[in-house]
Amino acid sequence: MKHRGLGRIMSGTALLALAGCQTGAQIEEAQSARLRAYHGQTVAAFNMETGLVPVSFYPVATGRVFVFEGPTVVTSAPGVSNATACRLLVETIDNGHGATADGWTIVGSTRTGPCQLLPI
Repeated sequence: MKHRGLGRIMSGTALLALAGCQTGAQIEEAQSARLRAYHGQTVAAFNMETGLVPVSFYPVATGRVFVFEGPTVVTSAPGVSNATACRLLVETIDNGHGATADGWTIVGSTRTGPCQLLPI
């Protein structure tokens, strides 16, 4: 009996490990889908739901791009160390509700770096 229970636990653990394996493309698509879910929402709603606050913004012809930065990730190998951070650019349009975060509606986003750590 004890051996059968152990086998079930090991089988379950193996299945969980296999389910957790995703390719880089699958992870990228999943994060893109999560970001697309915010399209049509205001920057204020994005801030409230994610806890992310823009570090800056800049004007573009269609509105503003808000800049969000994620945590720095350090990778090391013998003799080499590299630090990179996520940079999320959220493109918005003016929705007529003023210059606050409520006044900008998200229409797109791009990101660079290790953004999988963002709470999105």
